[in-house]
Formats: sequence, structure tokens, C-alpha cells
Amino acid sequence: MTTNTVKLPISKTINSKREQIGEVEVYCPTLAEIGLTAEPTGKDEEGALQYESNLHSFVYSAILAAVKTAARNKFQPQTDQLRVGAKIAETLEELVAPSISNKGAALVERRALLDSFKQWIAASGRNEAVQKMLLMMLDKTDNLLLQDADKREKIKGYFVDFGNATAERLTDWQAAYLGAAIETCDGEELDF
Repeated sequence: MTTNTVKLPISKTINSKREQIGEVEVYCPTLAEIGLTAEPTGKDEEGALQYESNLHSFVYSAILAAVKTAARNKFQPQTDQLRVGAKIAETLEELVAPSISNKGAALVERRALLDSFKQWIAASGRNEAVQKMLLMMLDKTDNLLLQDADKREKIKGYFVDFGNATAERLTDWQAAYLGAAIETCDGEELDF
């Protein structure tokens, strides 16, 4: 990675508050790299460059905001894991290259995980209603929060057993998705 980097904190919402779960260094070009005649006068504690003139500071701030936004959009929501096929820009050329949507790749990964889980749970011999419910819980993990703690613990057991049985075949994205579903099982019970 190039030496001109800034710190980008990665956070997620925990109990209605934003909490930092990680930090990455991301490339941010200098104004000189984009063709403006301006030299930085220093750096702040996060690595952002400082410029003498207000105009140069304003332009650099806009570039920095765009760089941080582009980098944040490469992460899976609420995690410090990159989306499938995503890469954070390390050069000016990578930064300004048109973005290619990778949502299709994530959908393919998700569908493959759900299909694998469906086959695994069918082989378990559980009745069809239980199979459908477990598949629905993995498909829409927010539904787990509507279950009481005992049910979530049982569902978690199926997810863990599935993960252990298929660990060698799961991609990083699938393992992260399954891990997030397992974490959701450990979440607080909703009190209406």
C-alpha cells in the first residue's frame, strides 16, 4: 500500500450506540497527485493532510470524504469484513476507476449457503415444518430476535453444527454470514 494513508475507523451499532470494531488504513491522494500545485504543511492524528490555504484544505477535505465513503461501501454492513470481491483502492488509478457492483456475487454466495443449509437440514431427519423454520431463520436473521432465548439457543445449535459439518466448503463470506447469524442468536431478547 502506498505511504499516503489515513485511518478509517470501522464501527457498528451495538445497543443503539455506534462502537468501533476495527480500523483500516486507506489510501488518499495528495492534491499534487491529482494535478494541483499544493504541498501539504502537515498531518493530523488520523493521517489526513493539512494545507495552508483554505481552498486547498476544502478540496482535500472533499477528496478525503469521498475516499472514506468509497472504502466504507466496500465493507459488509455492521462488520469489518470486506464484501465479496471488494478491494480497497491502493493507488490513484484504482481509486478513480469506475466501480463494479459486486452485489450479484454476494447474492450467489448467500444462495449457495442457503441451498447447502437446506440440504444439510433435510438430511438431519427433522420434520418439514422445522426445516422451513430453520431455513427462514438463516435467510432472515432479524427474525431470530423475535424468538425467545431457549428457541434461539436451539437454533444456534443447528447453525453451529452446520458450520462444523461444512467448514471446509464454506467460503469466507459464507462463514462470516453464518457467524453473524450465530452472534444474533446470542443477542438480547426483545421486551415489548
